[in-house]
Amino acid sequence: ELAELQASLSAEQARRVQAEQAVRTLVGEVAEQQQQQQATARCEAEGARAEAGQAVHALVGEVAQLHASLNMEQTRRVQSEQAVQALVGEMAEQQQQQAAAAAAEGAR
Repeated sequence: ELAELQASLSAEQARRVQAEQAVRTLVGEVAEQQQQQQATARCEAEGARAEAGQAVHALVGEVAQLHASLNMEQTRRVQSEQAVQALVGEMAEQQQQQAAAAAAEGAR
């Protein structure tokens, strides 16, 4: 009977050792998976950060282009306004000359 109890105890100890080894293995696998997931998340975050940086850079370029286009449009508008003012001045001068000529003819 003592031999049976010792054999049973040895079998139980062997099962316990196996269970502890299985638990350690699982804990190690879970830790490894967590490290891989964290590494993957870091890579994804760095990729997203790089994409966002590129998008910002592209937007800055577009804003610069729009600013240059706006400056050109403002320059054209100023030139057009100056041309209109010059034409108005020329027309006023012609009207004055015509009026002066008409007055001179009327005085004759």
